[in-house]
Amino acid sequence: ANQSYSFDDTRGSWAEAYINTARRYELISGIGENLFAPDKPVSRQEIAVMLNNYLRYTPTGQTAFFPDVSTSANAWSFDAISALREKGILTGYPDGSFRPETSISRAEMAALAVRTNMG
Repeated sequence: ANQSYSFDDTRGSWAEAYINTARRYELISGIGENLFAPDKPVSRQEIAVMLNNYLRYTPTGQTAFFPDVSTSANAWSFDAISALREKGILTGYPDGSFRPETSISRAEMAALAVRTNMG
């Protein structure tokens, strides 16, 4: 395995090869200090960034689609969330919120997978 793509905390993990490949193709970047936190839950905004690193969509404007997502509060994820919302891949909750810090469910991941293939 190419050590340049390994995170210190994923060596020996069952998912190490997958994680290294995702890092190699710049789908993921970790949490800093060469760590990935492989067993930590993934937030909705983290999924948006990873998914958009793959799809490479660019938002057409700086429209805030969700009342709980802003360029100041979500500087690192705002463009990804906006671009995926414009493409119809990301949706909010019935109350109109996005809840960027909420962990994603398996059902939400399945819905994203289907929307991505249709997009």
